[in-house]
Amino acid sequence: KHGLISWIRKKNLYIPSKLDEDLERVKNFYQDHGYQDISFGEPQVVTVGRNTKKPRVKLVVPVKEGEIHTFGKVTVSGSSVFTADQIIGDWPLKEGETLRRKPIQTRADAFGEAYRMRGHIYAYVNPEYVERENNVVDVHIEVFEGEQFRLGRLEFQGNTTTKDKVLRREI
Repeated sequence: KHGLISWIRKKNLYIPSKLDEDLERVKNFYQDHGYQDISFGEPQVVTVGRNTKKPRVKLVVPVKEGEIHTFGKVTVSGSSVFTADQIIGDWPLKEGETLRRKPIQTRADAFGEAYRMRGHIYAYVNPEYVERENNVVDVHIEVFEGEQFRLGRLEFQGNTTTKDKVLRREI
């Protein structure tokens, strides 16, 4: 809708290249509320009004929501640094709740960061969603740890005010 602030900040302009980003945000919103099979049809642009200098358009996007899915179980594979109980423990969703992707992704990102803090700089934690019968989705956490790295030498460039040993101590 057209609003005064969005009009001043030019946020109400239709830019076709940004439509995909917006639809991706809408898809994430739906998936965060249990709709796994969300899909969009072809967007239709309809010109509204008679002003030929600045035409107004109405954007119609067909949405197919599908069924609401519930959360099932969590499994972990590929982890040797952390145990499965450490990764699964105090899981943000309980069995039978509506599936929400945001807390699952937040948990995966946190463990990815924990791996990087332990020197596994190429580690990634990937949640995979496996659908069962009756719209129940299990989450399988696939962990790729990669090699553990250690810091050999740390050099600074362009630093003229602080001694390098002070910066190394802070790091």
